[in-house]
Amino acid sequence: MDETIKSKKDAFLRGLTTGPANPRGKGKRLIVLHIGSAAGFVPDGLLCFESKTDTGDYHDEMNGNTFLEWFKNILPSLEDNAVIVMDNAPYHSVKLEKLPNTS
Repeated sequence: MDETIKSKKDAFLRGLTTGPANPRGKGKRLIVLHIGSAAGFVPDGLLCFESKTDTGDYHDEMNGNTFLEWFKNILPSLEDNAVIVMDNAPYHSVKLEKLPNTS
């Protein structure tokens, strides 16, 4: 499982732009999540949306809550004994409940 988040600047840095000018790094992002295996992509596993902000920080929209809802919805579609591999994106490891502290 992996996700791809592209901006104009990211496209330019990867050589995917056709324009002569280096685009600014700010602007809306296309946020794409999908899950697949050697057998192909999981049906109905795609989450794709355009960010609503132009701040350059997509983390307000692609966050632990968004990821958790997508993940809970996709789990029933996975085969039995599926192995799930994730990178270390912050929204993959959010705490659902904060532990009480002593202060």
